[in-house]
Amino acid sequence: MDTFTANITKRSVTHAHRDGRSSLQDRYVLQFTDPVTKKRKQKFFKTRKEAEAAKHGLYTQFDSGVLSVQKRDLTVEEAAQHWLKSCEGRVAKTTLKGYTHLADAYIIGPALVGTQAQRISYTWTEKLPEGTHLTPMIGQLKVSDLTTADIRSWLQTVRPSSKK
Repeated sequence: MDTFTANITKRSVTHAHRDGRSSLQDRYVLQFTDPVTKKRKQKFFKTRKEAEAAKHGLYTQFDSGVLSVQKRDLTVEEAAQHWLKSCEGRVAKTTLKGYTHLADAYIIGPALVGTQAQRISYTWTEKLPEGTHLTPMIGQLKVSDLTTADIRSWLQTVRPSSKK
């Protein structure tokens, strides 16, 4: 099990002004190591309350899997499912239903290559109409392995050129 730690430190900074006076200013630094990149990160806040809220947000993200080492091994399908889950409660149910349909049909796949009537028939009967075939989408590719060429190829599949 991966662990995640973050801490907050108070730093006092003395600012020298042009007129010769100086002032003391406190700021709070949230320090943590990004579990994905393994790099140390710092975020600065004016109040401890703001820093605590950000720290709580980071722990929530880690617990939900957003900040996690496994993120590197996500497939496009898993990333899409995670995004759809994050939309729950933030968008209308009908909007979420539309997002889910589009993700299933055009990202996760496989997609039916045929006319609109054939696609509707396949949706209702789950039987492949004559003269059609299924083509894989990018859902099974790992996000970390996704290339520009993969995306261009996928775009050609979902949005074939009207030029002949």
